[in-house]
Amino acid sequence: MKKQYVKALIYSFLVSPISYLVVWMIFDGLDLIKSVEFIITFIALQILYISGYLLINRRIEKVLYVESSRLIEKLKLLIDQINRIHSSKELIDLLAATLNSDFKKVQPLIYFKRKKTFYLVNHDVNAIEHFKLKRKKQRIVNSLLESDRMMISGRKIDFHDVFDRDISELIFTEHVSHIVPLHSDNELIGIAFVSKRLSKLFYDHKLVQKLEIFFNTISAIFQKAQLFDMIQKKSLENKILLEVGRNISSSLDLRTVLKSILDGLKQILNYDAAGIFLKKTNEEYLERLYTIGYDNAALDNYNLKQNHGVVKWVFEHQRPVAIPDVNADPRYYNVRPSTKSQLTVPLFKGDELMGAFILEKDHLNFYTDDVIETSLTFAQHASIAIVNAQLYQISKNEKALQTEMINAGNIQKALLLKRPLVINNFEAALLNKPYKFVGGDVYDMYKFNDDEMIFNIGDVSGKGSPASILMAVIYAGFRSFIRTNLEVSEYNARLNHLLYETTSSTYYATFFTGYINQQKRELTYSNAGHNPPLLIRADQSVLQLKTGGMVLGFIQEESYLQERVSLKNKDILVLFTDGLNEAFDNKEEEFGNDRIIEIVQKNFDRSVHELKYLIYDAVKKFHGKGENLDDDITLIIMRFIYD
Repeated sequence: MKKQYVKALIYSFLVSPISYLVVWMIFDGLDLIKSVEFIITFIALQILYISGYLLINRRIEKVLYVESSRLIEKLKLLIDQINRIHSSKELIDLLAATLNSDFKKVQPLIYFKRKKTFYLVNHDVNAIEHFKLKRKKQRIVNSLLESDRMMISGRKIDFHDVFDRDISELIFTEHVSHIVPLHSDNELIGIAFVSKRLSKLFYDHKLVQKLEIFFNTISAIFQKAQLFDMIQKKSLENKILLEVGRNISSSLDLRTVLKSILDGLKQILNYDAAGIFLKKTNEEYLERLYTIGYDNAALDNYNLKQNHGVVKWVFEHQRPVAIPDVNADPRYYNVRPSTKSQLTVPLFKGDELMGAFILEKDHLNFYTDDVIETSLTFAQHASIAIVNAQLYQISKNEKALQTEMINAGNIQKALLLKRPLVINNFEAALLNKPYKFVGGDVYDMYKFNDDEMIFNIGDVSGKGSPASILMAVIYAGFRSFIRTNLEVSEYNARLNHLLYETTSSTYYATFFTGYINQQKRELTYSNAGHNPPLLIRADQSVLQLKTGGMVLGFIQEESYLQERVSLKNKDILVLFTDGLNEAFDNKEEEFGNDRIIEIVQKNFDRSVHELKYLIYDAVKKFHGKGENLDDDITLIIMRFIYD
């Protein structure tokens, strides 16, 4: 209030000389008594002026204080609710509803970024729904992120220079007062605009602080929610993958299998029309196996040619193609007038092209890289299903079935690494022999850089097609989790939860996850009930890597331990599935770990490839049935070379 007193006094003294001059002119020449009366009257008027001014300011300040206090309490409640949010949809719905009801006259406009476009969160406001930043002005955005102040004055921003639309006129009926960049981990994830009406309350520092907490909170929660959405989406994809796999193994009726595939795709990709088409030997046109969402009469008059349009491109390049705007691409056949974007994905039988499936959507730019990646996984399952179902329908001849199952096995092998990855100070060899044409062993490697790699090996319960399907689910799940920067033990925990939620109690898998850091010369691992890998050192000592927990899919919320092991020069790590060490001879004796250790120790200076074949040949000889082993076998041998 001191400022108001000073201000009132200044106004008073500015007015006093003028008033005095006017009165003097009127009463010029009056006697002393009249002059005294005039002075007393003048002083009284000045006192009334000052009192009135201060009274009005007190009332205004009281009103603003009440409004500011109300907003602070509302913000406290809203921040508390936001901190309990998990998904981005929940966050957006909460903000839209609360801002419109509790902050209607002073609500900030909030835009969250999806891909390169910023979309409005608020409802029922006079504002544009979306905009983009001009590419050439990215440095301006960077300066916003690097600013020491969270709220930047709108007067410092040339909206025409930064945004792709005339946002300054459409955001508020009055001018924008401040712009707030919403960012997390140095990435711009949104922008908020503060109106002049709200900024009038900024004299209250508590309100400003609470607003900054609010903006920081929604930035952090939105980023976490996006990660949660991605994990949920991947989990849904894996569940549907498993369901499709169940349908594949439970039915050999072609239409039933194809319907289950497209139904699964619908749940994840939400297409508006889809079709599966196969090549026909020595014919120009593709065979239409199954379609959803098309006008059948239009399709009857339409034949998809192998050497025309988008199909020709896909067959020539042997990879998917997404058309963001079909009206701008001459390769598209206009069968559905409402279609805006299209995705065509090839189907393979081994290395041979067998056809394609086509997805269409009534929105532009729908098929992103993530969608294409998911569609490729489905394409692999569709290929297996089609091969098996077609073979059953064409012939029950065992020889023909065997040939086509080999093709299905080739498709499965396409999922798995054909050779080990290469990083510094490291060499490896691997061998995979399924018991049947398709197997239940899984292994994978993923290279982060030249010094860091994560890998796994696992064994699914059972054999044949059911095991191979579960193997594919584990493979896809592991690959989806790689992006989330998890601890080694957390990979096993999430895969365990996935298998428990999506399989029956009769299915489980052993699994070993390892992470190599060559700069630190360390191996971090977590073992989920798998045969302990053997770390055999140059001094002939042996370390069995057992730390971890229960097999995957057996207990819903199992927690897993991890252990870090130092690596030394010439260390050899031997990983294998139980088809190797549990192979029996004619006396029902197991091959066992000791024989593996003995072979490695006696041939320690041999290459990893030589060791691989020495162990495999020894198992075959021990088993006594040549190549006809009784289980899937996977063997990986790694050597670490530091000096």
